Amino acid sequence: MSHGVIVANKIRATDVDALNRVCVSADDIDNGFVFELLTRSTTTGESEVWVATKSGGTLTNMWMAKSAGPVSTVSGSNEFLGLDSDIRNFYKVAGKMVDCFKPQVSDIITLSADALGTGTGAASAYAVVTSGTYKLTWAANAV
Repeated sequence: MSHGVIVANKIRATDVDALNRVCVSADDIDNGFVFELLTRSTTTGESEVWVATKSGGTLTNMWMAKSAGPVSTVSGSNEFLGLDSDIRNFYKVAGKMVDCFKPQVSDIITLSADALGTGTGAASAYAVVTSGTYKLTWAANAV
C-alpha cells in the first residue's frame, strides 16, 4: 500500500518558523495528513513536541504532516530505516516524531491521491477537513 506524498511547492512555513512544529501521534501518520495540535507531549524530553489529534469538527487551526527522511520498514516491534527507497511507502510509525506545518491561504501544496480520502465524485473541486479522520476529503463546495 502506498502512503501519502506531499510536495510543498510554495508554502509560507518555509520562511516563517512559527508555522512549523514537531508532533507525535497514537496513530501512524502519512505525509499530507491533517490534524489539530491541542496539547503538548507529557513524555520526558518532549516538552516542545505536540500531540496530533484527528479533527474534532473544527476547520481552523489545522496542521499538516510534512516529514522528510528515510522510509520506515516495520517488522514486529523492530523499525528499520532506509531499506525501502520508494517515497510512496513513507509514513511515521505511531509514537514517532513527525514534522508538520500550518497551511496558509495562498500556499501551493501538491498531494498524492493516497493522502486524500474519498468524496462526492468527479465534480468535487475542494479538499476539505473532515471530522474524525486525518485525510482531507473531496467536496463540491469549500467549507
